[in-house]
Amino acid sequence: MDPYGIAIAVCSAISLVILIPPLIFHIRKRNIPTICLLTFLLLEAFNSVVCACIWSDENFYKKWDGKGYCDVFQKIKAGSSSGKVAAVAALSLDLYMILQAKNHKYLAKGSRVKLITELSICLITPIFCMATNYIVQTSRFVIVRYVGCYGFYSGSVLTIFLVSIWNLLWAVVAVVLVLLTGITYYRRRKDVKDLLHCTNSGLSVRRFTRILVFIASVITILVPMVIYTFVRDAEFYHGPYNWKFTHEYFNYPIQFYAAAPDVTVSIWLNFAICVISFLLFGLGQDAIQMYKSFIPQKVRDHFNSHEIKEQVLQVGYSEQWEGANTGTSYGTTIGNSEILMKDGFYEDQIELESVHSLSNLSKDLESILRDVENDK
Repeated sequence: MDPYGIAIAVCSAISLVILIPPLIFHIRKRNIPTICLLTFLLLEAFNSVVCACIWSDENFYKKWDGKGYCDVFQKIKAGSSSGKVAAVAALSLDLYMILQAKNHKYLAKGSRVKLITELSICLITPIFCMATNYIVQTSRFVIVRYVGCYGFYSGSVLTIFLVSIWNLLWAVVAVVLVLLTGITYYRRRKDVKDLLHCTNSGLSVRRFTRILVFIASVITILVPMVIYTFVRDAEFYHGPYNWKFTHEYFNYPIQFYAAAPDVTVSIWLNFAICVISFLLFGLGQDAIQMYKSFIPQKVRDHFNSHEIKEQVLQVGYSEQWEGANTGTSYGTTIGNSEILMKDGFYEDQIELESVHSLSNLSKDLESILRDVENDK
């Protein structure tokens, strides 16, 4: 592997790892659009690791021809490119519908309308692309250095309608929806908290804002590449379509090609989206609680008991003084219990009247330690 191939493999492996926590979190929350988006990214990251490890050397054309593996992943890549943009559009629609608060059937908890709408947006186009791309395939696939499995299509107008145009259409829908959502959010910013509560969205203002920022970030990353790819394809795919000519060399030996400068850009864009996904969804309070839930109960109890013991041993250092003149009170905190004391400050003396005597304090400490041991 050369340095560039190593960089791709390492970054793609990092993407695989950091995608898992947000994916598990959204599976638990049953957020269909985000699950679909992260799943497509996960599959592409896995493919990038495999392909960079196999086909990044200078003699990559002497390596494995990828038959079997590339037949599957070439289909997945044909659907995932449009699937990612469609998932972002579906996520934008969800936020917009929440702020509009008009369609109660869509916003109802466990709504079948919402479920069917999300699944239709996220899956129909990718499935269609995977099912029909054979019509314009001139070969099973080709191997491109660093990228690995790559679809090779006929230079006809039909390729635009079966492969390229869907990315652009869903990108336009996603941009329109996120702009409408942003404008509505700004106009109704004082009522957003009430809207989120009334629509049973289960979102706080902070979480809603986080998702909106995520959508805007993904669109900013993906849309320029989608537009560039469509313009490039439109310049190339403009000839007539002929079934026989298209599939004449379909089963010929697999061809190997050097990577063009723009071919690996999608890998780095995916890596950027993965990092953003982890920063926004993998480090939040909900995600941290999820990580804690993975720890066995006995281990958590063990650490909790040690924390309580440390609090008890440090009781002499946890005194909290309130007030600076006469007639005020201060307390000593042990866990959640408080020993209240009264004080009177004078110029030459301080009179303290303790609620608990020293012997009672010792008994309280022993009782807490016994309770901890019994809980274990």
